[in-house]
Amino acid sequence: MLFRSPSLGAAATVEEVAKYAGADRQAFLEAGAKKEGALILLTVGTQIEPVIKRYQEKYPYVRTQMAQVGNNTEIVKKVLEEYKVGRYTGDGLELASGGLSALREAGVLQAYVSPEGANYDKDAMESNGLWISVRESYGGIGYNTKIFPPADAPKTWDDLLKPQYKGKMGVTNSESIAGLWVGALVLDKGEDFVRKLGANDVKLYNLSSRAIANLTVTGEVPISARASDSHFAESKAQGAPVEYVDPGSTAVTDTSVALLSKARSEEHTSELQSRFGI
Repeated sequence: MLFRSPSLGAAATVEEVAKYAGADRQAFLEAGAKKEGALILLTVGTQIEPVIKRYQEKYPYVRTQMAQVGNNTEIVKKVLEEYKVGRYTGDGLELASGGLSALREAGVLQAYVSPEGANYDKDAMESNGLWISVRESYGGIGYNTKIFPPADAPKTWDDLLKPQYKGKMGVTNSESIAGLWVGALVLDKGEDFVRKLGANDVKLYNLSSRAIANLTVTGEVPISARASDSHFAESKAQGAPVEYVDPGSTAVTDTSVALLSKARSEEHTSELQSRFGI
């Protein structure tokens, strides 16, 4: 859906909205947000929920929906398939830069400017202004303390090779997480170490890191071999019997925010307005 600005004098395109820097920018964006009344964000994780909550407190007239449709690969596939048939259902993305790179190559992202960009290091911004990396996830080891008390739990990557942990470990098969984790281990420990780790029966799951952490909470996956620190901090704060340890060198996964290049269709906006009662 497109809207007008006195400065632009005509219906604004997605590019014009994304790059608008007039003196009335804030009023212009708020007027458009009130008209649309909804925001659809495609994301792989739940860490952004506190930000969304504060956003909704500040802008209660915008009903915000987080559409968690899978991992980076699955979200990229969804977007590309929809753009291929001319169906535009989302507004923005919160994905790892690896996934966004594929969407950049397909030409479905829109560069944008924001005064908030002044708060970020230049290296956190994509060179063409297509996204900004807003957070990082550090990958260590998480475990269930009822199954493995701290004295018996793994503390380092080398510990994961011990026979008592065979078949007790799990990790997401997400390319942006598992791929970086394995790559970091190869660089730090060597290929032979990774082969030995695989022989210790680390199970791959077609689930997000948050979902793996939930399985560690229940004990189904006693050890999350590549755990996100934020997931385990959150679960522990809620009383779950889990701990997170920093095993030494860790793989870091970034999460960045981007805009899609096509305005959400009138048809889909009507669906959202009906669903949200706006």
